[in-house]
Amino acid sequence: GFFSQSMHKWQELDAFGAWSPLSARAWHNQKVFDASDCCNDKTNRFFVLMRALLGWQDQPTPIEFFAYAIYWVIALAFGFVMVGRAKK
Repeated sequence: GFFSQSMHKWQELDAFGAWSPLSARAWHNQKVFDASDCCNDKTNRFFVLMRALLGWQDQPTPIEFFAYAIYWVIALAFGFVMVGRAKK
């Protein structure tokens, strides 16, 4: 959750292009979908927990998707290496 949230904060700081106003955002800062009606990560307690644990976003951007995927690829690869070393 921390990694995807940190990427979102970098976006808000205009590290990946304009964040505000909404009309000035590039494609990689536009939301991919909006699930805030049913799965709001700020008001629904379950999704607040999912945001903290797994990085759930109710309005993700492509940068957050890519960051989330890259994080899990690295985390799983690191886990497999560590388990492999422990078995030796």
